Amino acid sequence: LYFDERVQRFIQKHRNHLSINVTVDGTQEMHDMCRVDEFGNGSFDVANAAAEDWERRSGRARGTKVTIVPGNLSMLDDALLFFVKKGVKSINSNVVYENVWEKHHAAELYQRLKKVADYLLDNNLQDNYFLSILDWECGEKYPTDMPWCGGNGLMLCIDPRGDFYPCVRYTPCSVGDAPKYIIGNVNEGFTDLEKIKALSGVTRTSQVAG
Repeated sequence: LYFDERVQRFIQKHRNHLSINVTVDGTQEMHDMCRVDEFGNGSFDVANAAAEDWERRSGRARGTKVTIVPGNLSMLDDALLFFVKKGVKSINSNVVYENVWEKHHAAELYQRLKKVADYLLDNNLQDNYFLSILDWECGEKYPTDMPWCGGNGLMLCIDPRGDFYPCVRYTPCSVGDAPKYIIGNVNEGFTDLEKIKALSGVTRTSQVAG
């Protein structure tokens, strides 16, 4: 709906209060695997056009975050290089934390990332782009135990009914029929203090241990 004139009017009216993100997962093949419209058609063309349009209109450099799952691991090098060739300077990526990985995936991940690193080095681009998964600190112990994940309430998600969820991953559209994890609403504020207390104890160590 980005190009709908009503959406554009809304953006123009509230642009100083909006943070707009348009998701493009990488190459068209990788993106269209999961992100389809109501008719089952891939959404790459419109999503990529919207991302480029917003970058031009806002004057803000385009960034991205690639989510890596076993099903798209074979496309990872193409996805990361897609963004490099688009001139996207900040390319973040991370694997999903569900229990879906096997040892052979680690070997394939290495090979895919080696192709990306070789391309950057062969074209003397290693200092021009930031790829989080190739960062020198990746795999090292961080000086703080604060979690990356905003699911402890730092990335609060509010649904159309006004209910508060810790983040979008807790909403029914993400978890399906799982019990709702609502921590408040727009009328009463934060109401479930026990859940909030539990979330505030989440750290990097506890995420790994869990």
